[in-house]
Amino acid sequence: MKVSVVLIIPFLFCADMGVSEENADFPAMKIDHLYTGEEFTNLSGGIKKGHSHRSRLDLTITIDTEKAGLWKGGELQLCYENGLGKGITREYVGDLQVLSNIDAHDFSQISEYYIGQFFLEGRLHFKIGKQDANNDFNVTEPALDFINSSFGLMPNVPLPTFPNPSLGISGTCSLHESMSLGAGLYDGKGKGGSWGFSTAFGPDPVSCAVVEYGISHSFFGAGKVKLGTWRHSGKYSSFTDNKVRSTTYGGYLILEHKMTGSIKNEHCLDSFFQYGFAPGEFNEVKNYLGFGLKISRLIGFRPNDSFGIGMARAGIGDVLCGMKCETACEMYYLGAFRKAITIQPDIQYIINTGGTNKDSLVGGIRFSLRIDSP
Repeated sequence: MKVSVVLIIPFLFCADMGVSEENADFPAMKIDHLYTGEEFTNLSGGIKKGHSHRSRLDLTITIDTEKAGLWKGGELQLCYENGLGKGITREYVGDLQVLSNIDAHDFSQISEYYIGQFFLEGRLHFKIGKQDANNDFNVTEPALDFINSSFGLMPNVPLPTFPNPSLGISGTCSLHESMSLGAGLYDGKGKGGSWGFSTAFGPDPVSCAVVEYGISHSFFGAGKVKLGTWRHSGKYSSFTDNKVRSTTYGGYLILEHKMTGSIKNEHCLDSFFQYGFAPGEFNEVKNYLGFGLKISRLIGFRPNDSFGIGMARAGIGDVLCGMKCETACEMYYLGAFRKAITIQPDIQYIINTGGTNKDSLVGGIRFSLRIDSP
């Protein structure tokens, strides 16, 4: 891949724009390196038995424009990614939900580059440029350590994300201490290996819009409710007849809950519930249901470790004859060492793999190394 030079010309903003409190101690430039590798084996079912290795390297550069002497309340971010190895889903399992969230074709690309701006002392944040929409929308915080892709992004929510983020503009706003609102408009035909302009401004452009409302609560612990809706343009053929539709749409609900005790080092229990729906006539996955538990500090002398168990069910539309709903059950233990290294054994049992294949049993291990600038 040939990498060209991109010049970003900053706009001048008015002097009353505030800097986010969370970035108060942020250096002018921050460079983060993250290497993730995994080994998975399909022990039974699916397409065939087999073993695969997959790795991904992320290099993220973030610049605080105020501390860099440019303008107040801004940020510039660029993310380079490189992925190598066989895909366990494509080669051996054939599951619809993609059991690894780093599974993709081999690639080397600039995945994100955008300008961000904070307003109102950090309560309002805008981004414009190439970005991963799943960083801001349809995110289930307690499920982030799970490996199966559906726990990170519901399979019937077509946001532009890894490995194909796209150009777009997004904004998030803190309406109150307990309420937030976010919205984004993206190129719906994102192509990760490009700068994004060929699809966003090419012939037959496709758009993806999303709106998400969140509200926090403190009933029996602490939690958050997220309610979102999305719309995707394009050409969608009906599974039942020859009708072609110019848009499809859907919505989702996320419930997060955390229970912690008042005693130091007591176990922390996080739970989550996910539901997503879309018209079954034009979408392969009509509805999605996911839920799970995450326990932190399970072992007293290992406060940064966690254990998780969850289930993700992709409901196939009734019009797709011969296909059954696919259900993935996952269990993992994540061990953290020196805040930079993690080792995560993982096992997944997939029922009705791909909607048509035999049940699959897949086991593996993921390891990661993170190096952050001071």
